[in-house]
Amino acid sequence: MAFFTGSQPMQWTGNVFIGALAGRSLWRLVFEGEREVGRERLLVSLG
Repeated sequence: MAFFTGSQPMQWTGNVFIGALAGRSLWRLVFEGEREVGRERLLVSLG
C-alpha cells in the first residue's frame, strides 16, 4: 500500500494505491476525509 503525495497527475494526489497479487491488479482508492468515495482497478490488461 502506498499513499500518492505527488502533484502529477493532480487527480491522484492523496489517493491510496494497493497491489493485489491474487487479483493481479493495482487498485487506486479515492478518499474524502476518512471515507472512501471511489476506487479504480488499474493494469488489468497486464494480468
